[in-house]
Amino acid sequence: MARHTTAWLLITTLFIGWIGASRAQDAPASLIDESAAAKLTTSDLVASQRKQADVERSARLLDPSAPLEERLAVFREVEALAQSGNRKDMYVVGSLYRIGGQLPACPVARDLDKARLYLSNAATHGEILAMAKMAEMEVSAHHPIEAMTWTQIYGHYAELQPEPYRPSEGYLAELVDRASPGVPKSQMQDVVDHLNAFIAAYDASVRDGIGKDDLTPSADMTPRFIPKRSIAFRNGEAIPPAGFVDYYVAFDANGDAVKVLTLDAVPDIKLDGRMHSILSGYKVAPSTQGVPIRYAFIPVMFDDGKFRLAPKSGKSTAP
Repeated sequence: MARHTTAWLLITTLFIGWIGASRAQDAPASLIDESAAAKLTTSDLVASQRKQADVERSARLLDPSAPLEERLAVFREVEALAQSGNRKDMYVVGSLYRIGGQLPACPVARDLDKARLYLSNAATHGEILAMAKMAEMEVSAHHPIEAMTWTQIYGHYAELQPEPYRPSEGYLAELVDRASPGVPKSQMQDVVDHLNAFIAAYDASVRDGIGKDDLTPSADMTPRFIPKRSIAFRNGEAIPPAGFVDYYVAFDANGDAVKVLTLDAVPDIKLDGRMHSILSGYKVAPSTQGVPIRYAFIPVMFDDGKFRLAPKSGKSTAP
């Protein structure tokens, strides 16, 4: 078996996504490891690298208060950027085609062929969560070999992330459980071969894309109040499968969350409801530049019966 193989991989670290967007910057999801608590506190939550205007543009796609025609025009703009090779826009467009009408604010109909096209291209350019979404789509489509292959691709590159940014055991373990039925042991070598073929073909572009993220601290988006780190379900409540939800959150000049917009939820849109209300309580530092609205892209993980909103070391300060 090749040294790159990560078949049946389980990772033992905590996932949380936080992307702060300062006036001039935006970035991909960060994955924060509990073991890095001494080094990564809430004041170290990272800012994005791309311009705030890019984040705001993507968020406008999902604002139900905006006219549909306006959101469709923005979508066409974002899709053109995705077609030109922008991996973040590939991720956004692929996510919207994946979720479609399941999300009332989505401006386009569901189209899984287009979702696969954009998300697979985002994955080959270093968008790690696109790999997970590809796996989830193939699980839902009952394509076991493809589902397990993408699960292993996701696990392989997640494992290669610097220690503070690896995903959690809980989500990956459940993803493996969802992907593995229908894959007989006799065909696991096919999965290994597909994994290694992906690595041989795209490893350089994946690593190059990841390396361009250049995550840096953002004082302007330092959290000043974080809702409870993890919210357990009450006894008797049905616990949904592990997954994650992508959000755009708008903060006003005082640092209060004034709008929470959902981009996508995997594997079940039902994850969105409870996390949506939790994020409404998130607060960041007041804008040092008087910016009226600042946006953050925040993917939030649910696993082991809890929502992960902040590192264990995070300390909340009352407003």
